[in-house]
Amino acid sequence: MKDIEKDETGYKIIFRQKKTKDLEYFQLSNQAYALLGDPSKDQDLKIFAGLKYTTDAYYKLQKWAIQSGMN
Repeated sequence: MKDIEKDETGYKIIFRQKKTKDLEYFQLSNQAYALLGDPSKDQDLKIFAGLKYTTDAYYKLQKWAIQSGMN
């Protein structure tokens, strides 16, 4: 289950952990929500269209995310 909801604090992604089966919430800023687009319209949209998901690509994306300050 993955869903995006809006409440009084803003937007949040709701998902279920695979291992524990617990529901988790990830708070999104308004800017992040705007960048994601409307999930009901873009369900098949790929963020990195044409990217070949190799081990090398994974590590490069991971390094990029860490250097950008994302956790």
